[in-house]
Amino acid sequence: MVSKARISEEGRDTFWGQGHADSIWTASPVFHSVDLVDLLSDGRLSVGQTIFPKDRTLRHGTGRVLSDGRIELEEKVFHAPSGAGHYLRKRATNGWSFW
Repeated sequence: MVSKARISEEGRDTFWGQGHADSIWTASPVFHSVDLVDLLSDGRLSVGQTIFPKDRTLRHGTGRVLSDGRIELEEKVFHAPSGAGHYLRKRATNGWSFW
C-alpha cells in the first residue's frame, strides 16, 4: 500500500498507510517575522512606553516606543531594537534579548 503525506503548519509530517497514521516531526519549524509595530497593534506594547535594558549596568539608557514602532533613545531614533541596543553597548546586539 502506498503512503500519503501531509505537511502541517507546525512542521509535522503525517503518514497514512496500512490502516493507521504515524506522525514524524521534521527539523523545519515555521517562523514568522515580528516587528515592534506588530506588538503595538496587538496591545503588547503601548505608544510612549518606556523600555529598559535587561543589563542593570545600562539602565541609564531607557528607550521610548514611538507610534511607528521605532525607539527613541537619548534624542536619537532607531528603526530596530538591535540598533538601539548597539548604541548603548557599543557593539553588535540582539535587540530582542537586550530589552
